[in-house]
Amino acid sequence: MIKNYHIDGNKEMIAIGMMNIAGSCTSCYLTTGPCSRSAVNCNAGCKTAMSNVVMAIAVMFTLLFLTPLFHYTALVVLSAIIIAAMLGLIDYEATIHLWKVDTFDFVVCMSACICVIFGSVEIGLVLAVPTTICHTSCNICYLTTGPFSRSAVKYNAGCKTAMSNVVMAIVVMFTLLFLTPLFHYTALVVLSAIIIAALLGLMNYEAAIHLWKVAISVIRVLLFVARPRTFVQGNLPNSMVYRNVEQYPNASNVPGILILEIDAPIYFANTNYLRKRITRWINDEEDRIKSAGESSLQYVILDMTAVGNIDTNGISMFEEVKKLVDRRGLQLVLANPGSEVMKNMNKSELIEKTCQEWIYLTVADAVAACNFMLHSTKPNPGKYQEPAAWNNV
Repeated sequence: MIKNYHIDGNKEMIAIGMMNIAGSCTSCYLTTGPCSRSAVNCNAGCKTAMSNVVMAIAVMFTLLFLTPLFHYTALVVLSAIIIAAMLGLIDYEATIHLWKVDTFDFVVCMSACICVIFGSVEIGLVLAVPTTICHTSCNICYLTTGPFSRSAVKYNAGCKTAMSNVVMAIVVMFTLLFLTPLFHYTALVVLSAIIIAALLGLMNYEAAIHLWKVAISVIRVLLFVARPRTFVQGNLPNSMVYRNVEQYPNASNVPGILILEIDAPIYFANTNYLRKRITRWINDEEDRIKSAGESSLQYVILDMTAVGNIDTNGISMFEEVKKLVDRRGLQLVLANPGSEVMKNMNKSELIEKTCQEWIYLTVADAVAACNFMLHSTKPNPGKYQEPAAWNNV
């Protein structure tokens, strides 16, 4: 995030894809959004999309009239211009901070960065996965694989021990050295028929159906993690229990307090979604209070009972949410964060920066502390308050 701009990766990809589809109809050059161009716009002080129009006109004018002037310009000069602009986007402190908080995220970050710089974006995305990095680094020699067709041939041939691999290697070597010319004029359909005939002997349709069900389940889990549910909690009558107001219609809202429940771990895949959802819940609650003429919203409590873990992107999301509630004069309160969540927050010093005195064991304790502050002091949670009498953590 640069200058508090929130970037939606899905919208960025959709926009680039639509522009390339439209441009392909007129043989237009590929539309991209390279990091160097973003760096130039940022350092030049551009604030709106109008800068793209100015840039397009400048590029067109340069290509039409100024191209001969760059004919003898050394590539190192042009590279220096791009590198100078890129240096402004490199955050060394954030990288060191990432190493201290989560070593795994640091390895992924550095591997992706190095691969993008010396390779391409596609290589960086693929090699960001640690298992792919290990697999690729070990493949110094020719790729060793165990394709399904080879297993089928060995099974149908009655092979029972690993000695069959040695025999197969000798046969393949002998074939490549002396028998290759014999297969030069053999139709590919004949070779394909041999492989297909071997494969049919190992076909297991029940296993294929089971694999399909597993794939659907994995996709469902990924969608649940990427789009976690968030609820507004209310107080059940004659109790200190707080539950989802949609599940329990008799649960009542607490005046001046918004209680939100996050129902999944917080990772890079769902941070933007959660930030938008929390902002939307705050907007909806303020609109409801305004229309009902109730007391103004003062506190936002996040029930983190179901949040099992949080990564560095989630910590950055909390910092953004804290800035949001501070701008609106609200106080952010956390209820029941888990041990892993607290450990990562302590490493990143998020608690000291945001809400050190506003963390409680249960939602009931958090509501009691907020009600105590609402009734004992003048409501102004935007300034620092120390509810030492109620803090149980």
